Amino acid sequence: MKRLSAVALILTFFFSSFRFAFVPTIVFDAAAPVAPVSSRASGHLYGLAEEGVPDPLIVESLDVSSVSQKVIDGLQHPIGDVDHVVGNLPCAEYLVVYLQDNYSTWYYDHEAILESRKAGTYDWRAYLREDYFPKVRASVEKLKTKPYADRLVYCPFNECDNGLWFGTWMEGNWCAFDEAGQANFLEAWKETFGLIRSIDPEAAIGGPGYCDYSAEKEAWFLNYCAQNGCLPDVMIWHELGELSSEQMDLHVKNYRVLEELSDVSPLPIIITEYGMMEECGNPAKMFRYVRQIEETGVYGNIAYWRLSDNLNDNTADGVSPNACWWLYRWYADMSGDRLEKKVVDLFHADFGKAVRERRNTRNRFYNGFGALNETKDRLSFLLGGADYTGQIHIKNMDKTALGKKVRVKVESVTFEGLGGEVFSPTLVFEREFRVLGNALRVKIRDMDPDTVYHVEVTPATGEAPAENKALPVRYEFERGELLGDAYTYDSAYATTGEVAGMVGGMEREGDGVRLTVTAPEAGLYDLTVVYGKHNDLGGADGRVPGYANFTLNGETKTLKLQNTIKSEYTRALHLTETLNKGKNELVFTHEDGTFVLDSLLVKLHEGREEIAVLRDEDRGTAQGGAFLLVSPEDGWYAVDTDAKALTLDGSPIGTSTVYLRRGLNLAETVGGTFMKACFAEGSEGIEVLPADMTLTGCEVQNGRLVGITSAQGSAAFTVGAPASGNYRVVVAYANNFEGGAHDYNVDLIETYLTLTVNGEAQRIWCRSTASWDTVLTSTVNVTLQEGENALTLTNDGEVRFNGAENQTPQVVSVSFFPVCE
Repeated sequence: MKRLSAVALILTFFFSSFRFAFVPTIVFDAAAPVAPVSSRASGHLYGLAEEGVPDPLIVESLDVSSVSQKVIDGLQHPIGDVDHVVGNLPCAEYLVVYLQDNYSTWYYDHEAILESRKAGTYDWRAYLREDYFPKVRASVEKLKTKPYADRLVYCPFNECDNGLWFGTWMEGNWCAFDEAGQANFLEAWKETFGLIRSIDPEAAIGGPGYCDYSAEKEAWFLNYCAQNGCLPDVMIWHELGELSSEQMDLHVKNYRVLEELSDVSPLPIIITEYGMMEECGNPAKMFRYVRQIEETGVYGNIAYWRLSDNLNDNTADGVSPNACWWLYRWYADMSGDRLEKKVVDLFHADFGKAVRERRNTRNRFYNGFGALNETKDRLSFLLGGADYTGQIHIKNMDKTALGKKVRVKVESVTFEGLGGEVFSPTLVFEREFRVLGNALRVKIRDMDPDTVYHVEVTPATGEAPAENKALPVRYEFERGELLGDAYTYDSAYATTGEVAGMVGGMEREGDGVRLTVTAPEAGLYDLTVVYGKHNDLGGADGRVPGYANFTLNGETKTLKLQNTIKSEYTRALHLTETLNKGKNELVFTHEDGTFVLDSLLVKLHEGREEIAVLRDEDRGTAQGGAFLLVSPEDGWYAVDTDAKALTLDGSPIGTSTVYLRRGLNLAETVGGTFMKACFAEGSEGIEVLPADMTLTGCEVQNGRLVGITSAQGSAAFTVGAPASGNYRVVVAYANNFEGGAHDYNVDLIETYLTLTVNGEAQRIWCRSTASWDTVLTSTVNVTLQEGENALTLTNDGEVRFNGAENQTPQVVSVSFFPVCE
């Protein structure tokens, strides 16, 4: 009997391992906490433009851990001054400032240096001491007295290894960061280090700031600094290479070995720029970085490739989520301890593809990480990277407080363009499982490599299961039938789907693409068109919409495609159309303007009764909870809650029907832990048009209020409130100002209005709409008295953009709604 038992045990082990080999599995150990889960991957380089852009609530929602911004009054960009945005960063541990951002051009002062190098007159020591050091001194003097000075990290040199300042001038008019260039840099580093410390002995200094990881360069830097008393307080480098998403953790491990060899105590590491241009904004690609940053314990700031007003492509606009926001929100919502894991994936389906592409397979297959919260009654996991069925296996479930029956919820989010709004994730399934043999196994079938999955395990509730049998299906325009002169091309920015490209060349009648879409049943379907629309004319005023002819099963209509600044700056157009069962023919052709097409997502229309409501653990207290209500549009919503009292964005309200802005809204409760919200009917509110205002030093053009600046202009009006109380002010506006020039960043200028209500003033920030044709809304709360209230629109001029006179947006209307009915 003992022999039979041993054989049975061996066979059980064999078949269990065999199953894991063919069903890729991540094994988590609930009894093996590794380290407290953090939000260290949620850092940003120029992700914040101004104090109100992006909106403070969406910044807070991601638990931003570190940022890289420009110094006070820096000229590199017209936005991003650390002193302007720090109010939105109460929890950020590190505020890195690039001291070279005092210069207005990239690479810093390159034209003047190149000219002097060509003339043979360049002396890097003289340049450093006569031009750069006065700027460094002025910046450190300003910053050292700030209340946030203890969180500052001065980065003296950013990507110094490009060679311009310190490298050797080579035939062909370029600079090499060769051995002599490195020696020059180290000498410059030591002198600059000493200057900063002489101004502020408590200053934290970060470096070297190389543009990629090089073991040789890092070793040389460490040895020199250790021997010359100029070790940085924070180690900084960038991960912007083709293999960064696969080898970042190896770089960190290698660097730690270098510290030991140089007899240097471990330093905090901030990867102040991570993510390639074609990766940022795509949640599946950025997940690879998030996992490695979390598992290595370093800090990471997402690179700045496009705009500074969307948390580095983590939001669709100033307050609305895109797909990548959900990845970082799920990450921010994890708490407790990260669990030990092992990936068992011997025959993963990506192997052959990786070999053909000559790419490292190590981080290209199914992977993830998970955490058990402090009270041990919630397990959270983030997973991705597979194009096959995968599963998680959690052992030692008795070390949790979840019991023998649990509820498992699996959600997913897939890339829908850089500016495509995603107001809720896709539910994959939610059902209850029994814990068998002290283990829980959850399988996710037919995973999509363009998708990130969020798994949450909580105590069983007895509620009915739910399974989504109509998951979105992606059709790539590149695989369609090209019409006319349409062609496919690779994009420098993130694209959707398996084919890394787009369809362009749709500039004349007949140019376009034909797709065949298969519907499992006849009915209404949601079609998400991921597209890009660039300027047809030069300059910001050339940002106009385009138009496409859309033919569905022989019926044609015209689609308006809002400008996206550049073709590759994609966003999403959402349509609801009737499809026949089986094959349906869709044709997109040129009507007017130049646009490109990336992909089409198709899913069965399910209506939109409820909106996404997320528990905000960071803000919750023993007395009540906090919730993020994610609204797809400005309007009225019915709230169902067990709370005794409720506030909306700080205003006390009832618990029935409330007015929500598009995007994130914060509801806080006293007593009660339950909340949901759905669309509802409510009052039309009070609308004030520019023609109804009394104007001084400004005017109305084409129905819009224009001409208010920090130097002049005001618009006065009155509002008759039916009752005293809190109201939502919704400003509809367009803002298309731009300043500065850069090789790839678009230097948008964010604007604001000063709204004075009965003598009380506040700013209303109006994020760039990137076109005068595009109208967005910005919402704030005010208190109105019953009867007439006096209001004025001005610009207080207190926040300047590189010292220039402020412009205000073009105001279309100002509307007032009671916070609740």
